[in-house]
Amino acid sequence: MSAWLEENRTVVHLGILGLVIIFASVVLLIGYEGSTDVPPEIGVGQPAPQDFNANATTSNIPDPDKTQQEKELAAENVPAPFTIVSSTSQRVINTINSFFTDLDDGAFKPVEEPADVTVPNLVGLSAVDAEQATTNAGLVAEIGSTVDTEDPDKEGTIASQLPRANSTVKEGTTVNLFVFRVVDSSTTTTTVPPTTTTTLPEAATRPRFSVEEQVAELAKVHAVIGVDIITNFVELHEKDLDRVAEGESSVFPDMQRTAIGWAEDELTAGIRANDLNDVQQKYLNPTTRPPMVIVGIPEEDIETTHQAMATLVARRLQSNEDIDRVQWEIDQQAARDAVPDQTTSFSIGDPIASEGEILDSVQVAAITELKLYEPEIVIVAPAWALAAFGAISILIFAFLMHRIAPKNTRRTRDIVLLAIILGIAALASRVPGFVTSADNHSIGYIVPAVAVGVMASILFDQRTALLLAIPMAGFTAIATTDLTFTVYAGVAAAIPVAFVSSVSTRSQLRLSVLGSAAVVAPVAAGLEFLFWYNSTAGSPWLAAVWAFVGAVIGGFLAQGLVSFMETAFGVTTTMSLLDLLDRNHPALQALEEKAPGTFNHSMLVGSLAGRAARSIGADPLLAQAAAWYHDLGKTENPQYFVENQLGYNPHDELTPVESAQIIRGHVDDGLELARQFHIPDTVANGIQMHHGTSLMRYFYHKALTEDEAVDPELFRHHGVKPTRKEMAIVMISDATEAAARAYAQQEQPTEEGLAKLVDAIVSEKLEDGQFDDSSLTFGELTTIKKEIVAGLSAYYHARVEYPDFPTGEQAAIPLPDGQKDQPVEDGSTPEVNDTVEDKGGGAEDDDDDPVLPEPSDSVEAT
Repeated sequence: MSAWLEENRTVVHLGILGLVIIFASVVLLIGYEGSTDVPPEIGVGQPAPQDFNANATTSNIPDPDKTQQEKELAAENVPAPFTIVSSTSQRVINTINSFFTDLDDGAFKPVEEPADVTVPNLVGLSAVDAEQATTNAGLVAEIGSTVDTEDPDKEGTIASQLPRANSTVKEGTTVNLFVFRVVDSSTTTTTVPPTTTTTLPEAATRPRFSVEEQVAELAKVHAVIGVDIITNFVELHEKDLDRVAEGESSVFPDMQRTAIGWAEDELTAGIRANDLNDVQQKYLNPTTRPPMVIVGIPEEDIETTHQAMATLVARRLQSNEDIDRVQWEIDQQAARDAVPDQTTSFSIGDPIASEGEILDSVQVAAITELKLYEPEIVIVAPAWALAAFGAISILIFAFLMHRIAPKNTRRTRDIVLLAIILGIAALASRVPGFVTSADNHSIGYIVPAVAVGVMASILFDQRTALLLAIPMAGFTAIATTDLTFTVYAGVAAAIPVAFVSSVSTRSQLRLSVLGSAAVVAPVAAGLEFLFWYNSTAGSPWLAAVWAFVGAVIGGFLAQGLVSFMETAFGVTTTMSLLDLLDRNHPALQALEEKAPGTFNHSMLVGSLAGRAARSIGADPLLAQAAAWYHDLGKTENPQYFVENQLGYNPHDELTPVESAQIIRGHVDDGLELARQFHIPDTVANGIQMHHGTSLMRYFYHKALTEDEAVDPELFRHHGVKPTRKEMAIVMISDATEAAARAYAQQEQPTEEGLAKLVDAIVSEKLEDGQFDDSSLTFGELTTIKKEIVAGLSAYYHARVEYPDFPTGEQAAIPLPDGQKDQPVEDGSTPEVNDTVEDKGGGAEDDDDDPVLPEPSDSVEAT
């Protein structure tokens, strides 16, 4: 895939450019009305496009809405006519009658059906015997008329009977008997007195239900009356039946007539729905219920009877007076017709309509009469024109990037990152359009344009960040068509460059956001003052506040996005470099634990590289991070490097080729460890480039003593020459620090001696072509050498000489028997006159000036 991308890089880059143009166009044109902006018409039912106030007095304008309101008001004031619903009245009377009927019927148990019996033949029997025979048959004898006879023997006997003998009748049927009576006046006759049967009232003869049973049955049908009142009625009825059984007259017919009369009085007067409760309360309240006059009720039952009857009527009453809607509508329409047409007029200065208010016919007529609305048609740009302008902004940025910062347009990764930033810029430009309103223009400065500058400064460089201000301003112009927001967006995107590009710590990075916010705030206030000073919608103070808030939000949001992008795209940013420069990084902890001498050497090299990079405007964080990790591979075999040795040198037991192979291996080991510790390639380049392709001269010279025809390529490092200034600085710092350490071991170093040492090493690297790909200039090399000498002088400063303490002018301290001089960094052991002058004697060169070594003799494998 990567090979295909490399072969078709131009096509891919153009494709990404096209996609970002399309994306930006879609974002900027969402919701955009690209047609001609025709002013709204003035019409009834349409919203008012602006505030309208009368500039003169209008005529009396017919006001149909006001007329209609007056008509409806007149109709609402017409009282509703009511009529009595006879069916409702009859229903109430029926329910009261039904209660009394159910009360009577429910008192008695049902009578069993009498059996069929045969009427005996009673003719010829005496009246007494006939009555006895009738009784025995289960019938009732009743003596009726007499029949005249002249036969005395028939006196008092039964002449005939009805029903006739042997007929079948029901048990208990009355048999009428006719008795013979002698009518001869010459004789004394005995009249048989008629036998009479006394019929008892039904209340005395029929069995009745208990009070509880009667109440339960009545409650099923008349529950609305209430169990207590039903119980009162049943108990009063039982007493009434007992009095009837004793021969007295019943009072319940009068009670029923009285209750019906009360209900009819109320129903005849009419009961409306909202008056029903009052009428009911009239009967439920003992002080307001009508009087009761019923003869025959015992004194002790009068109050109970009165309450029961009144409650029955109250709970059975219903509203029977309803609105006569047909007549009411007739009356209301007559009231409407009586209202005259209404008019409205406006005096000078009177408000006619507010913006957004739905217009009625009067307002439209007044606006038209006074000629208050004559808008101009505003022509707006079509959507394609805005899209073209956005595309031009992006193309201008792409052209300037290609000309001014071409290194950021070569890799597909960088093109994708730039496309993402452009997309974010397009999204950010829409913010003012969403938050501003007609009465609040200042809030639009919350646009997070600062985020674009922060991301570009961290992910790329100052030039790229400044160029991104162009599309940021162009996008804002398209999205808002507001000059103040357009200028502000471009300035806000450029301002972070001055703060973010110089940070070297995380705290400085956070302060850079606040610094950017502090600068953009007065810019926003100034723009708001210049262009909106006479508008109630604009406030310079609020503009400054919102600009500060937007810059802070955008800045910190950008830092979060940068963290994601640098991980996703493998970009080394200021923040990732700050993470790598944390002494608690696992890789540094491993280096300090396994190779403490190398760790100390790396820290000093990092200090030298950082100040040298800063002096020429290179990235000091990158140079320092690359220097700290450049010897990470020495943790695999730390004992083969002099800074980690304590007297024993394993190279004494190896051939020069084997030693060179081990020394060369620390680069490969370092690259592998860098992958394990997820160190970015930009920093890991310091591992691969700090030696470049230099010759390990010590082992090469040692091999020459054994074989003059030995191939020097066997003793070269297999690294890569530095491709950027920071890696070249790491190479110089590494070599000079190692040489200076060897120099300091021989005598008290001086600034002049360190300067010659550094100059010799840089010259040797330059002649060997190690800086050919780094783009370093001779002027920059001069500045770098000066800074490194200053750094080495500060570290290897003069010490106070203590009594009896060996000095450089004394004889060298003898090494233990069998030991040789210690190698420098890479395990090599340069002789004294190969490194610096031995002023204590024994040096082969008698010149006063120190004899500088060929630099690589002292710097192998550092």
